[in-house]
Amino acid sequence: MTDMEKEFDTSEIYSSCDAFMQKVLEEMIELCMERRHGIATPEHLMFSMLNHSPFRKALEHYNSNMVAFETELNEYLSEQEVIPEYVDEHCILSQQLTSLLQIALIYCQAAEAENIKVSHVIYAMYEIEDSTIAYLLNRYVTDKVDFLTAVIDVSDSASDVSSSANPSNKLSVRAVDVFDLIDETHSMVGRHSEMEQLIQILCRKDTHNVMLVGEIGVGKRTMVYELAKRMKSGVLPERFKDGRILKLNLKRLLEGVQFRADLERRMSETLQTISDQGNAIVYIEDMQLLTSSFAKQNEEADIIPILKPYVEWDKLRFIGTCSPKEYHRKFSDHKLFEKFFQKIDVEEPSVEDSIKILQSVMPAYEKYHQISYEASAVEYAVKATSKHIHNRFLPQKAIALLDDAGAYIVSHSDSSDVRKVDVSLLSKLLAKVCKNDNLQMDADADARLATLESRILSKIYGQDEAVRLIVESVQMSKAGLLEDNKPLASFLFVGPTGVGKTEVANVLAKELGVELVRFDMSEYVEQFTVSKLIGSPAGYVGYDEGGLLTEAIRKNPNCVLLLDEIEKAHDSIYNILLQVMDYARLTDNKGNHADFRNVVLIMTSNAGAQYAWQASVGFGSLVTAGDAMIKQVKKTFKPEFLNRLTASVVFNAMDRTMAERVLDKKLNLLQEKLSARNVEMQISEEARLFLLEQGFSKTYGAREMDRVVSMNLKPLLTKEILFGKLKDGGVTHVELQNDKLVLL
Repeated sequence: MTDMEKEFDTSEIYSSCDAFMQKVLEEMIELCMERRHGIATPEHLMFSMLNHSPFRKALEHYNSNMVAFETELNEYLSEQEVIPEYVDEHCILSQQLTSLLQIALIYCQAAEAENIKVSHVIYAMYEIEDSTIAYLLNRYVTDKVDFLTAVIDVSDSASDVSSSANPSNKLSVRAVDVFDLIDETHSMVGRHSEMEQLIQILCRKDTHNVMLVGEIGVGKRTMVYELAKRMKSGVLPERFKDGRILKLNLKRLLEGVQFRADLERRMSETLQTISDQGNAIVYIEDMQLLTSSFAKQNEEADIIPILKPYVEWDKLRFIGTCSPKEYHRKFSDHKLFEKFFQKIDVEEPSVEDSIKILQSVMPAYEKYHQISYEASAVEYAVKATSKHIHNRFLPQKAIALLDDAGAYIVSHSDSSDVRKVDVSLLSKLLAKVCKNDNLQMDADADARLATLESRILSKIYGQDEAVRLIVESVQMSKAGLLEDNKPLASFLFVGPTGVGKTEVANVLAKELGVELVRFDMSEYVEQFTVSKLIGSPAGYVGYDEGGLLTEAIRKNPNCVLLLDEIEKAHDSIYNILLQVMDYARLTDNKGNHADFRNVVLIMTSNAGAQYAWQASVGFGSLVTAGDAMIKQVKKTFKPEFLNRLTASVVFNAMDRTMAERVLDKKLNLLQEKLSARNVEMQISEEARLFLLEQGFSKTYGAREMDRVVSMNLKPLLTKEILFGKLKDGGVTHVELQNDKLVLL
């Protein structure tokens, strides 16, 4: 009696099965052992049968929704009770499975067949009442009679498969031949040096395994598929002759794995099967997944000792891929990994190469969507995504935009419509992706940019020179005349409180059509609080939350970033700002990058404002208030900080004319709110002058104006609107009586 028969304790049934069903039963027991389920059920048996192509094809033909069928089956198995690790592995048959096999034996004997075949087992599955597998078969198999007839022939063909060129059914599930996938990938453009390095490393006697390290979407998989194309066409050195590339199916490999021992057993088994096939290259995409944490004690699998016997063999080579971040976390300090694997950096392709890549793949997308792409659309997709999408990489992000445009036309157009993707459609879709109606994406961008200064000046009073400097800098940046890889502009706004520094930032953001992201730097006086901007170090509170500043920019890469009262922050803030102004990039505590290339950085400061009045002291003084403030600014901020600014913008102190315009603006805004309640406010000149005198202050600027209007006028209006004569709307006159405002 074999070990298998002992495990079943039903030797008559096992020995009565044909070779194919014996193999399925063995795999079923192994499946239970791997998942530590302990009890084999009819659902385990079906899952094992699905690993065999002839049976799977027969089921697919009569199954209206194979994906749903397999998903429900897998979900059922994932809910089965798992044997604790301290209990020895074992597997017994459930009562339902025992009954199923006994019924299958009866069908076999009734048909006077020599052995139990697949057809007998399927017949029996339908007979098991109150079982999940009977429910699934009855639900998903659309033609039960034809299906039962079809599976009669499955056993013979399935038996042939087990001895075919692919000797292991596990291999067909856990590994895929890349030769069968090469038509699914994009053509490779460039990468000549990387491909030469890849081929050379694979030809070595020692350290002949490769780790391709690059961001998602830069073309790591395309390089592997290109290697497969060259292998298939026979243009590579003799060492690659009759070889093939097998891609590990990590989903199937890791399915049900809960402990490191499970992974080790499965990996060793799969690699041994592959090595038995001869000259093979094992392709492991996202190799870091093999070191994921498992259920028990969060232990992390070290995959290298498992691979060690195989990476040293001449007949088996490996190509792994991962991102730079994952490589640094999982492999960079692993001495054994460095001994066996050679790293190849796969950088993002250039804009020019990306355009060529898109031109080569567009016919496939045109055929799929049954549309056409304008030549200018391809170039725009590459250049625009390169500039505006910073958390993804070329060429993938440009291809995704074109694919999205094709899908948009298909879902919004009738078949009779002109089906062509142009720049305007791409611009519209890109604006949605970036959550930004940016000037660079608008059709009338140049016209809007030309009127930017006049539009800002209509809302900001008395700061004409400051606005001119800001607009000129933004226009130069948009024209591409400033340095690359810098923020759009970096300003230091200097001036007394209440003169409009923050308001300019707010208006600029609105006119550019972007978000205003504001940080009050008085909250970052201590060094540990500054660290929160890029994320707390590992082991400190807040590590898992990421950086406040970096996260804000990652969510709003096109914005006006306002850092109010920068001089109040701890000095360590300047190290962060120097990185931003130098490279337009900031890395948080988890290695994630925030891109500042489309950010207008504005910092405000009151430094030197208290010395502005000294400018006019003395007879014939030639020192202006602005000069006095700039002199103090140079004492407050370090030269390396000031030298990296686009401009230091000095704001004028509040004068009476500016105060009048600010008051008029506040009253107009108040009237807009009143109009919504059908109320018209008419204010006398005496009342207006009263508000002006109360609100005008060189010390506090326009901030007093808000307070005066809120304290003296709004309470009167509120009472009349809620309880008085303005409840249903009307006209009210604001007058001054006995140094107080009244409504008449």
